[in-house]
Amino acid sequence: MTDIIPVGPRRRETGFTLVELVIYISLSVLILSLVGGFLLNAVRAQRDVVSSSDGANTAQLIAESIKRDVRNATEVAVSGNLLVVRTAGMDDTSDLSCRAWYFDSGVLYTVNTGDARVTAPAPEGLKDWTVQGQGISAVNLTEPVFSVVVQGQVKLSFTVGGTMPVVVHTTVTQRAPSSIEKTCFAD
Repeated sequence: MTDIIPVGPRRRETGFTLVELVIYISLSVLILSLVGGFLLNAVRAQRDVVSSSDGANTAQLIAESIKRDVRNATEVAVSGNLLVVRTAGMDDTSDLSCRAWYFDSGVLYTVNTGDARVTAPAPEGLKDWTVQGQGISAVNLTEPVFSVVVQGQVKLSFTVGGTMPVVVHTTVTQRAPSSIEKTCFAD
């Protein structure tokens, strides 16, 4: 007795039916859509976190810079979008120098002029100033970025960033007002 061994493929092993292929493709599309959605949400969340972190870092840099110099200032003046201080240096010499911040069109500029008087710069004069932060705006239209609350107190009120802005709203008081001649300030 000899057994007959089939040589060709059986009918069941010839491949997938059209219905099976449609089901597999549908399931694959569903799974890839879910995974792709999760990845897109993760990328968006990461972008928002980076934007918020950059805004917070910029806001902290600006606020700390202004706070340090106003606290060590002998004279403080605000004129529109210009904040000028005559401040003691951070080194051992403690020489007084003129330091200024100027807000214009979403950008905050800063300059250290030594003993030279500081005035609001013309647009072409901003090349001598350093950009300290971008994406800055006033908290609202009625409140300026810099304002003097009382003599020796400067109020900072601005936002940094776009989609999730960081709000800075603080008051800084100088420690030791002086009657020294106002060499930093324009007449």
